[in-house]
Amino acid sequence: MNQTATTPSYIRETIKYLKFVLIILVVYTHSEPETAGTFKTLNFVQEIITYNFCATAVPLFFLISGYLFFKEGTLNKELYVSKLKKRFRTLVIPYVFWILGAVVILFVAQKYLPNLFAGSFPNVSTFKAKDWLDIFWIHPLQYQFWFLRDLFLTILLTPLIYLFIRKIGIFFLLGLLVLLLARPSEPIVGFSVSVIFYFSIGAFFAIKNIDFIKLSDKYFIPITIIYAVFFLVSAIIKESNPLNFSALVCLILPGMFFMVGLVFRCRACFRKVPEVFYSSTFFLYAFHGLFITVLVRLLGKIGLVNTDIKAVGVYLLAPIITIVVSVLVYRLLIKIAPRFTKLIIGGR
Repeated sequence: MNQTATTPSYIRETIKYLKFVLIILVVYTHSEPETAGTFKTLNFVQEIITYNFCATAVPLFFLISGYLFFKEGTLNKELYVSKLKKRFRTLVIPYVFWILGAVVILFVAQKYLPNLFAGSFPNVSTFKAKDWLDIFWIHPLQYQFWFLRDLFLTILLTPLIYLFIRKIGIFFLLGLLVLLLARPSEPIVGFSVSVIFYFSIGAFFAIKNIDFIKLSDKYFIPITIIYAVFFLVSAIIKESNPLNFSALVCLILPGMFFMVGLVFRCRACFRKVPEVFYSSTFFLYAFHGLFITVLVRLLGKIGLVNTDIKAVGVYLLAPIITIVVSVLVYRLLIKIAPRFTKLIIGGR
């Protein structure tokens, strides 16, 4: 299932639609009123949506990234260098731009709107060298950008990933799974066992020429049943339970293929959605972090999260507002400054 120029349209379509669905789920994971801990209904809704249903989003993004990186089914020195150059443009340049942009916005906002931008936001005017390291690498100021950081570092390891998949195949993935479940400490920031594992699943499908989209469709019913069972188990097991992490991993694995199969089967519906939503996927990813944080805090300041039901309403509504605003801003930018917009979204 190598994604070349002759790739069947269902593969291109499914991946395109998947990316937009997944970024919506990511936005919901970042919608959390500051008073969340005091409301039982909100906690329950978040448990079901954010911590269970949305849990498949980021791992599936890594799976897709692994598949696309190895879409030719092979890897050599020339191809590796070429792909690194391309990923520098699509990952590193947006990473630097959006974090610098957030620094500028915070600096101005903290001067003129100190109450709204106090607390969890770092004080930009007092930054020292270690603070710059922290907001650029350790804890990215645009917090969702840890994904780009970890993805680029994982891509540096692709020659090893390719070698292991070619030599030992599925046993490489099983070894990573065992290591993931063991939850080892990760002393080097950006190198994550979970990221390498999910990325390598996608790499495995590409290198072994396995059509994971058709596979997800063929076994959609049993996958759905397994996913539903583990969804229930994961929802029942509390976060303090030692089995919580293992249950979540067991939920994510069938959940990713459930999502692939579902989007594949709903392609006709997705075709009715305006193309701007799909072309703005990365912009939404980059734009939403700081925006939704400030939006939820602002709604809290004006008293819209002072009851359980209101807090649930804000939790459900804030991502919708964020998505709409993001798409509108993207449309405006692409009209007035198309080259600049393409640059900050990595040439997509």
